[in-house]
Amino acid sequence: MENSLQSLARNKLIILYIIKNSNTGILEEKLSDLILHHDIMNYFLLKQYVHELEESEMIKREGESLKINQKGEMTLNLLIDNIDDDTLVVLDEILLNMTKPDSDERVLFHYISDSGLNKLYFKYDEQIELKLYSKQDFDYVEISENWKKEYKNIIESIYRLLKLKS
Repeated sequence: MENSLQSLARNKLIILYIIKNSNTGILEEKLSDLILHHDIMNYFLLKQYVHELEESEMIKREGESLKINQKGEMTLNLLIDNIDDDTLVVLDEILLNMTKPDSDERVLFHYISDSGLNKLYFKYDEQIELKLYSKQDFDYVEISENWKKEYKNIIESIYRLLKLKS
């Protein structure tokens, strides 16, 4: 029970963090895309949390955008320690990439550690996307550096391993 309450609070804080750091607000559709694409939470929980954050007057709608208000900012500032540093790094990378043109997003790696489950996300252009889930701990900095340096060789190896021999 406590774990699911922590997860609920953490997920709402993640939503507040994304909305706050998108500066001018964020379209709900864009928020959904970011959260679902990066496997942060499922669609139904996201919609429920957005609704609850609106009801509690932590966020508001302005036109089609979601914006954080003073109560939401105060709550986020007070409870930000409930989002682990690794997740904050990933969220910052996601938000940074959101403002860049697509061509700058050709080679990506990020991970999120959530309740003992590590989610690794690799992407190269539109050619390949990999999502790996593991309970094993990894050296994420080394994995990120290797992916960014060796992505072409890694992709070739994957294709070679998957290729059916006639």
